[in-house]
Amino acid sequence: MGTVIEIFEPTNQEPLYAFWTALVVAGACIAGLVYMLRATMERIGRNRQLLIAMLLFFGAMLAGGSAFLSWLTSDKVGTVTLYKQGVSTPYGSVRYESIIRTGISLNKQNTLFQAADKKLLIIEERSGKAHVLSEANYPIEQLLGALRNAQEKAENN
Repeated sequence: MGTVIEIFEPTNQEPLYAFWTALVVAGACIAGLVYMLRATMERIGRNRQLLIAMLLFFGAMLAGGSAFLSWLTSDKVGTVTLYKQGVSTPYGSVRYESIIRTGISLNKQNTLFQAADKKLLIIEERSGKAHVLSEANYPIEQLLGALRNAQEKAENN
């Protein structure tokens, strides 16, 4: 896309930490499952041994699912790069001429325990595709200012 103007790295690495933690827990559960199925333990009895193996299997499935979903989440959190002719996000690249509007939207989520309001930076293309970046992962006010400055410079040239 040309010359790089500015690079924004994600500020939140929690999905990556959750991925590795869940993967370690799943591995430990699988190791415990294999041990419980292979070993003969007269102390606890065969029925309890199978029950523990079953619980370890369910733990491995839950941790494996958490690892997979955390990996999917971390795949959509990446570097945002502003170029002279366009912007590149984890959702793809777009030229400034193809952007209809950019703005910050407030996403209100009413939960049982607390109200979680998050700001979202939305970059909308003419094709209808939207690049949505959360304040939990990026400094969206700085990103929006830099994006608008880059758009104005591209329009003036």
